[in-house]
Amino acid sequence: MTIRLHHIAIASPTPNATAAFYRETADLAPVDLPEDDDAQWLAGPNFYLALYEAKDGEPLPDRQVCDPGIGHFCLQSGDGNGLWQRLADGGMRFNDKPVALGTGAIYAYGRDRDATLIEVEGVPNADPETPIWFAHVAIVTPDIEALSGFYARLIGRDPHRTGRFDNPLFSNVTGMPDVDVSAAWIKTPSIQLEMWQYHHPPTGPASPPEKDTTGYRQVGFCCDDLDTERDRLESLGITFETGEDVAGQPTLWTLDPDGNRVAVLEISADAALALERLSDPDVVARRLAA
Repeated sequence: MTIRLHHIAIASPTPNATAAFYRETADLAPVDLPEDDDAQWLAGPNFYLALYEAKDGEPLPDRQVCDPGIGHFCLQSGDGNGLWQRLADGGMRFNDKPVALGTGAIYAYGRDRDATLIEVEGVPNADPETPIWFAHVAIVTPDIEALSGFYARLIGRDPHRTGRFDNPLFSNVTGMPDVDVSAAWIKTPSIQLEMWQYHHPPTGPASPPEKDTTGYRQVGFCCDDLDTERDRLESLGITFETGEDVAGQPTLWTLDPDGNRVAVLEISADAALALERLSDPDVVARRLAA
């Protein structure tokens, strides 16, 4: 089975307060995992967010949207302005109010209480009462060809969309002037992986942070059979090492071409962190097929 995106992990100086922020503003639900003393887990309808304690204990300086590394996760709603307002009222700092780019959707980037960057999208033709869902995880890179090739091998699917974009309205969304960017998207059965390379302002050299510093810590995937996936991926040139298990699940670790940490977990359908246990794991697949 194709590897699926499973979670995004953040290190926060105050994970309890950050978890409360996302519970209250985005309706993410706590997951009770007595076997995991390292992280707090929150669930949306189709994806998980893991919150670890940052050992440095310091908030992030403001990263720009074009900076390399795990860039953001995206929350979507049929009521984009309402979601934006809830997050803003909770203390998220946005570059601008939601901006329409001509796709029918509205977009905004904001920084949470730890200055971790996320994206908010309001999508057309979605019921405003539908629970807020995760749409994608984004990685920013100085070499989109190398990065998209790596993740195509990892996930087992080629990008379904690529392009170069210089819409002048991007400046309002990103808070940067004269944006010129290349992008690629890969579907997984849960959410999408989105990859960006900014040509102006240019994405700098890769400089992944240490795992326990504030900010994005790892992007997590899941599969049914870790041994089978390891054999497949090593035959494609992706090597793994064992390390700490994530939430008690067998886990392999690797680095993508930019040094971002990637975890692949073996999770059965009846495990506490199974995507199948979520309330609407197919919401993104349905919307992409519509």
